Amino acid sequence: MSEFGEVLELLLAHRWLFQSPVTKILVDQVLDKFPEGWADALESLTIEELNAMVIGGLVREDWPSSLVQFVRKCEEIRKELSKDSFALDAGVDRMEKIPKELIRGLSEKKQHEALLLGQLTHEISEEEGLELIVDLGAGLGYVCQLLHHLFNYKVLGLESNPRIVATANNRRNTLYPLSRSSVNYSCLRVSEDSSGEIEKLVEDFTGDENTNFCLIGLHSCGDLSNNALRLFKEMNRARVLVMMSCCYHKIEWLEDETRFKNFPMSRGLQQELERLENFQGVREVLGRPFMRLACQEPSEKWQDMTPEDHGVHSICVIARGVLELFCHRNNIKLTKMRRKSARQSQCQNFEAYLRNFVLRYNFDGQPLDEKYYEEITQLWEENKSKLRLAEIYTGLQLLLQASAEYLVLNDRRFWLKEQGFSNTRILSVLDRKLSPRSHAIISSKTNPQFSECLH
Repeated sequence: MSEFGEVLELLLAHRWLFQSPVTKILVDQVLDKFPEGWADALESLTIEELNAMVIGGLVREDWPSSLVQFVRKCEEIRKELSKDSFALDAGVDRMEKIPKELIRGLSEKKQHEALLLGQLTHEISEEEGLELIVDLGAGLGYVCQLLHHLFNYKVLGLESNPRIVATANNRRNTLYPLSRSSVNYSCLRVSEDSSGEIEKLVEDFTGDENTNFCLIGLHSCGDLSNNALRLFKEMNRARVLVMMSCCYHKIEWLEDETRFKNFPMSRGLQQELERLENFQGVREVLGRPFMRLACQEPSEKWQDMTPEDHGVHSICVIARGVLELFCHRNNIKLTKMRRKSARQSQCQNFEAYLRNFVLRYNFDGQPLDEKYYEEITQLWEENKSKLRLAEIYTGLQLLLQASAEYLVLNDRRFWLKEQGFSNTRILSVLDRKLSPRSHAIISSKTNPQFSECLH
């Protein structure tokens, strides 16, 4: 499979699956855009078969050939993206003995992420003979303290929020006072031009301007990941990069509103886009909706989905679509009042969904007027027959998600290789059911294989 060509063609041919936000599934009449024969074929599946298609690429030979090809190609790309994975060794035994205060306050997901990134960073840094880690976007310093406690690294954590930096230093001083000389947190808003500032902070921390280090980031949001790649290039003392990204859709969109600042990064993808200019609006397709698809939950999320889970999820999708359709028809602007969404357990039916929704949103700055309830209920009655098809639609999105993320991550991998860092690869590190953004970009300026970290 070519690095970009087949993936781009797949995404462009099925742009109908991601160019509209799911909230506008009814406004944009997305469910009317299924290719011929797809809806009939997929609506005949049992829930178990639907799950098997999304998770493992199940196909039926009596399906339309275009559907069979779509599922098989999505599954091929998903496997290609995760073909190299991190092999966790006996270090896990040490992790299980971590003092509780070191991970107190962390969810199971965050513990999993911090521990696995810490172990991976250690294995690579140990091979390189590095004793210093620089953590971009260190937050409260859980990964930093873990790296020091388990493996005795000196760690410099960089964080843009001064209040978080103060809390991290206070947490270190209170809980781990013996680590004060080895773990430090500094306030810095990291940009692509921060190499001089970082090098000065490293020198002040270590007392040595020649200290080599490993540059890491756990779920570095938006452009922070791209900036990290550029900083890795600029800073000669940064010998290893271990970068896990998230929130691709938050990458800066240029003022001319035609493209992202940092996508594509590589000449390889840029050249492939130029070759595909015969596709109408190819650059427009790779916009923010595409990036939202890339950072959507992966297909593994359906691993344990029950018929009841699917029923509730489909109600959430169509009910949200009904509210969006209502606002669209009445020229009403929705404003979210609370960041936290309603739990699916609170949305077992449309009435429950609506009750929770009006607690979380304003309609033109006001609570929902009583006079609109009848119209909203009527829209629900008109569209509730689409529940099954909406669930199939989201399943197809999950199938396509890995292809979008493949494009984003391999664009960054190619960029590093184009800068001369041939020892660059993508590793599947985390459990995708637990942590959706599970891949790391690993690059070394000396080590050719990372052989100890792969299986």
